[in-house]
Amino acid sequence: MPTYVLEGGKSITLPAKPVTVRLHSQGDGVRLQALVDGSPIQAITPMPGHLVVPRIDAPTVVRVSPSTGQRFGGGAVLNLMVGHDARAELDPDRGVLNNLDVSGLTQRDILLLEPEGAGDQAQIKVTVLGPAAAEAPLPPGAAVARDAARELLGTDHIVGARAMNAVVAIDASASMLSAMADGTVAAAAEIAAGVHRVIGKPGDSLRACLVTTRARWLPATAPESLATAVTEQTADLERVTGFRSAAALQSPGGGEDTITWLITDGVPADADALAGREDVHLIMVVPNSARDAISAQGLPATVIGLPEAAGSRPSFAGDSVVVRDIVASMLQPLRARLVG
Repeated sequence: MPTYVLEGGKSITLPAKPVTVRLHSQGDGVRLQALVDGSPIQAITPMPGHLVVPRIDAPTVVRVSPSTGQRFGGGAVLNLMVGHDARAELDPDRGVLNNLDVSGLTQRDILLLEPEGAGDQAQIKVTVLGPAAAEAPLPPGAAVARDAARELLGTDHIVGARAMNAVVAIDASASMLSAMADGTVAAAAEIAAGVHRVIGKPGDSLRACLVTTRARWLPATAPESLATAVTEQTADLERVTGFRSAAALQSPGGGEDTITWLITDGVPADADALAGREDVHLIMVVPNSARDAISAQGLPATVIGLPEAAGSRPSFAGDSVVVRDIVASMLQPLRARLVG
C-alpha cells in the first residue's frame, strides 16, 4: 500500500476505518485532540503523541498542543503519520508529514478528517491544514521574531485577505553607514523578515530597498535570505547625504495591503508627508543613551537601543525578551487588520 508525503493543503483518502495519528516532537511533548465543531469528541490516546479516532461521522479536526507549558518552545518541530492500524495488512495506507514547525504556538490544528461516500464506497478524506510544512529555516534573529509574532497573534500564519505585503526600506545616508557595517541593519532586517513569515502573503511579497533621495530596489527575496541580501547590497555604499522616505513608498506591486518598515536613525526630513499614514512604520536604531529623548513626531515607530561604543556589534537580535518587545511594537498598529 502507498505512503503519501503530505504538505499544507494536500488531501489523501483512507479506508473508512479507525484513524490513527502518531506525532513525534523534536523538543516539547505533545497532546493530541479530536474536535467536531470546536468541541472535543471521544477518542483513544494510548500514549502521548498517539491518537485513535474510532469513527469519523462529521468533519473532525485534529489539534496538537504542548503537553507541558503554555507554548511550544523555540525549535519545536513535529513529524506526523496518519493512517490506520490494521493487523491484517502488512503495509496499510498512510500519510506522513515531516518538519512542521510549531515554535511559539499554544496549539495548532494539523488535520481535517471528513467522511466521504457510503457503504462499500465509504472513505475518509484527510487534509493537511495550514501552509506547506517544510518552511526554509530562518536565521536565528528572524526565527526568534517569528516565534514572538506567532505568540502575539495566536497563529502561525495570517491567511487570505488579512495577509500583507511588506517593504523593508533602509536609510542609506551617511549617518547610517556605521549601522550597516556593524550588523545593526542586518539584525533589524532579520526581525522584519521573521515577522513577515507570519503576516506575509505567499510568494514574492517581501521587498527591500536602499533609500537616499531615491530608492534602489533589491530583487524580491524570501524572508530567510533578506538579511544576507541587505548585507551584500550595503557593504560598499558611498557616503551620500539626504534621506527622503517618500522614495520608499512606491514599491513594485505595492498597495493598500503593504506595510513599509523604514530602518533609520532619525525621523526623515519629509516626515510631514507621512503624517496620518498607517502603512509606514519607523524602526529607529539609536544609542541607548538617546532612546528616551527620541521623538517620532507622532509617526508609528519602534526604537531599538544600541551599544554606546562605536563599532560594537549589536546584541538585541539575540535577546528573546528584547526581540519580543520590538515585534510587539511593530505589530501593534497592524493588530486590528491582522486579527480583526
